[in-house]
Order: sequence, then structure tokens, then C-alpha cells
Amino acid sequence: MAEHDVDQAALRTDARPATALTPEQVRFFRTFGFICVRGLFADDIGTITDGFDEVFRTVQPNESRRAVHYDDLRLDISPQFVERSPKLTWIKSDPRLTGVLTSLLGPDYEDNDSDGNIFSCDTGWHSDVFGANLAERLYIKVYFYLDPLRQDNGCLRVIPGTNSLVNPFASSLRNLFWEIDGPGEAFGLDDREIPNWPIETTPGDVVFGDFRTLHAAFDGGPRRRLFTINFSAPHDAVDER
Repeated sequence: MAEHDVDQAALRTDARPATALTPEQVRFFRTFGFICVRGLFADDIGTITDGFDEVFRTVQPNESRRAVHYDDLRLDISPQFVERSPKLTWIKSDPRLTGVLTSLLGPDYEDNDSDGNIFSCDTGWHSDVFGANLAERLYIKVYFYLDPLRQDNGCLRVIPGTNSLVNPFASSLRNLFWEIDGPGEAFGLDDREIPNWPIETTPGDVVFGDFRTLHAAFDGGPRRRLFTINFSAPHDAVDER
């Protein structure tokens, strides 16, 4: 098992939230900007997948949107996606999730938005900086992928360490990707050639990512299902990393 992965047996649902992740695991997240918890919701993945599919089957046309994303389309439903189904709403208060979040954000973390997505496209390198005061506090996106994803069919990829505000490597790379038209112009490379870490996932795995971490997905197949939930540290929690 890779050191960035978390074995499900190490997470006890009856443990105090502060001990859900070990100090080493928290340090990994804070250093590299992501962590994958293997099998965290494997026991409930059938119910979760049913809830996701039901929302997309029953949503009205004016409640969804097609977002242009590079040369293809992404169908998404936002905001408040998980609240649309009782098969999803409970996830926010499940101790398996709250334990990890408390370890990373503290006990007074705040619940933000959620969205559901069906991808039939690639996504270039970006960070989730829109509408978040990243200079003051930590924001985390929780990824629930509902299809098996590997390097050759669209798994999430990250550039480890691009989550820092003060590290020159992280800040300069983020600025470079935003200010110049992507890695092709900056480095004369295809997006796929930028050094990165692929996070291969099986339904039931959960990925926790810092908003600032640069991430992308390539070579994806059609109708890749994903929903995300956003959380943040309290307003008075200053993150100076």
C-alpha cells in the first residue's frame, strides 16, 4: 500500500474524530495537498451510486447545466447536490467522513457546497481557487468517484506540494498555469507530460484535496461519475502554509 493511502482498518467509526487520521497522515496531506482513503465508503457504495443516478434521472432541465470544458462537455448539477437524495444526504454526518475532516480541519469545520458531475472530457491543470479566501483558511474538496478509474481512463492526477501559499514552487507554478496559457506555452509540453501523481480509485475510495492543489484528468472515457463536497476551516482559523 502506498504511503499516501489510508487503510480502512485504521479508521474506526467509533473513534474520537481527532484520532481518525494519524499525525503522519495529516502531515502527508498538509505537505502534499491530498490524501486518498481506500474503501472508506465501500460498504455503502451501492446506495450512494443509486442516489447519484436517481438525481440525474429526475432532475429538471433547468436544474442542470452543460459546462464547456475544453473541447468537450461536462454535465453537472450544482449547487446542493447531495441534499437532493436521502441516499446521499447522510454522508455529510457519517463518522467515517467527519472523523477525517476533523483531523484535517478541526472540530469546528464548516460545511460548504456540493455538486454532481458526469464527465465525458479531460480536464487540464487547474486549482479550485474561485470564490474561496485561500489566503486565510484551508478549504478541502472531498471526491467520490463512482467508476473504477486508472491512469488510462481518467483518474484524478495531482501535482504534489502545490498546495502551499508561501512555498515558491507551489505559488509560482500555480501563477504560471493561470497567467500563461497552460504548460504547453510555459514549458513547451503537453499537459500529460507535466510531472504528476495519478490517484487510481475504486468506488468506495474517497479523495481529500486542498483547494490549492493543482490537479487534472486525462484519457478519460465517457460518463465518468463524480460528486464532490466542499468543507473549510472556521473563519477565524488562519492557514499560513
